[in-house]
Amino acid sequence: MAPSIWNNFINERKHQIISSYSNLGIAIKDIIPNFSKTDVEAVLESQEEKISKEIVKLEEIDKKNAERKPKEPEKKFAAFGGGGGTRYGQEIRDEDIVEIKDVIGYAGDVTIMAQVFGTEEIVHRNGSSQYRLKLTDYSDSIILRLFGNNPNSKFPK
Repeated sequence: MAPSIWNNFINERKHQIISSYSNLGIAIKDIIPNFSKTDVEAVLESQEEKISKEIVKLEEIDKKNAERKPKEPEKKFAAFGGGGGTRYGQEIRDEDIVEIKDVIGYAGDVTIMAQVFGTEEIVHRNGSSQYRLKLTDYSDSIILRLFGNNPNSKFPK
């Protein structure tokens, strides 16, 4: 029996246990714990060995991961000139920029930093135009559609 079981359960209810045995006709004067130090120490030693083995395994995994990946500061938007800065309107901070792969469905207003790798203009019969911009941030790609009633000089044919 472990010392924690004795302290948490049996010692607090010692008198109830003795009276239960006396109701059954068994005379017990006292309940005394008999702990063998070797059993407790053996359990502690085995637990310490398990923990030390796990620590060694984790250290080996960390060493392997450190060898595979050289430590360099992460440059999330390095392909686009470092990101950030002011474009049109408010200042764009790196923490505001969302990767295209994280935009799912209609996400509301999001800020992306991407390269345009294709443009297309479609002129409708009623004279309005639709511009399609193919954008990528190298995590995913999307097509941005802009609708306009007047010719837009920002997007030449």
